[in-house]
Amino acid sequence: MSRPLRPSISPLPPHGTTARATGRPAQGVPGCPCKPCRAAKARYSKRRRVLNATGRNLRIPAQPVAAHVRVLFDSGMGWPGIARAAGCSTSTLHRLLAGQETIQRSAANRILAVRPKPAPGRYIDATGTRRRLQALMAIGHTLTAIAADAGTESTTLNDIVNGHQSSVRGITRDRIAATYRRISQTPGSYTPNRRRAAAQGWPDPTWWEDYGHIDDPAFDPAAVETSAASSRRDPLVADEIRHLASFGIAPGEIARRVGRSENYVKQIVNGWTAHARRQYEEAA
Repeated sequence: MSRPLRPSISPLPPHGTTARATGRPAQGVPGCPCKPCRAAKARYSKRRRVLNATGRNLRIPAQPVAAHVRVLFDSGMGWPGIARAAGCSTSTLHRLLAGQETIQRSAANRILAVRPKPAPGRYIDATGTRRRLQALMAIGHTLTAIAADAGTESTTLNDIVNGHQSSVRGITRDRIAATYRRISQTPGSYTPNRRRAAAQGWPDPTWWEDYGHIDDPAFDPAAVETSAASSRRDPLVADEIRHLASFGIAPGEIARRVGRSENYVKQIVNGWTAHARRQYEEAA
């Protein structure tokens, strides 16, 4: 990746902030000695001492944050967009890419929280878009309806679903992702798409919600399904799930404890409940 051009120097922070009190020594800008700035610097020093004393360092290694900034640049975001989303200055980003060793924990958390947002015309990997379309088809939605909701062409979506496009424009990805968020919890009524998805092994939105990684090309749903099928043959796991469910523990918590998906836990619990109900009815 070619490093973005260095941004212009941003204005000084307002008075009463630690940044204004510290100044910019590397640029020859001295710290401000006014009373509000001195008070801000004193508060910062006190907080740093408290955090250090409790094992929560105020500054953390900057390398992982710098790597995340490079990912954001690779996605097509620029200096101003990243800085606005992270609530920091462009100078902070430049220092990270220039090899700064540590960064304030709060700034690192804000930067790491920024998600890549490709420029509308930039082409990106189509994996996540294809999986979202296939998942919507798995619950009965048609490509025509999806295209109408997303404001795009159904022929384009058909090419993506069938793997004829390995990349899509950022704007297409964003539109399909927005449609997916709107309708993935509402089943459609087109049975042929359900059948096709079942035959092709396309996971539905609930499956992706359980496992995540919908945008990760390296993630293989088929491998996960093979592992899940093997786990279903493990009676000890099933017994533990039934045992925990008997105490009224929620499926999500059970899934976390036994290392299985919430869907799998629900299948075991529902089967156990149905079996118990049949036994009760036969005894009556």
